Amino acid sequence: MSRIASVFLVHNKKLLLHLRDGGHPDPNLKNKWGLVGGSIEKGEDPLSAVMREIKEESNLVPSKVNLLGKLEINKSDGKVEAFLFYSQLSDEEVKSLKLGNEGKAVQFFPADQILKLPLSPEVKKYYSLNQAAIDSLINNGEIPTFSVL
Repeated sequence: MSRIASVFLVHNKKLLLHLRDGGHPDPNLKNKWGLVGGSIEKGEDPLSAVMREIKEESNLVPSKVNLLGKLEINKSDGKVEAFLFYSQLSDEEVKSLKLGNEGKAVQFFPADQILKLPLSPEVKKYYSLNQAAIDSLINNGEIPTFSVL
């Protein structure tokens, strides 16, 4: 089973998303928006992995990152264990935002715009199932109870 770590990075009631490029090894992620995050490397714990991915993809270093939970994703090539994190970014932390060494772009979006984007299939499905909870997280900073965690 492969393992990934992703994070809801929120600032001023907007969610930071990462646009993967056309060279991404997963065809479902090519040129699609998704959460900041990626694979957990061998010997790496989920928190270390998500902090590494945040830095690699957005140049951000959040002072506080909280584990929301984990879920299993059934994909055609096997199961994926996904760890989900959350961070409310400060104005000071956001000043260092820039695209890292992966992808095409990083950008903040308000909750009402997210489902209008070309999202990866897993992110679209997950967001659709948990839209009210995620919107509350983005807009109010409330740590939700997710239906699929």
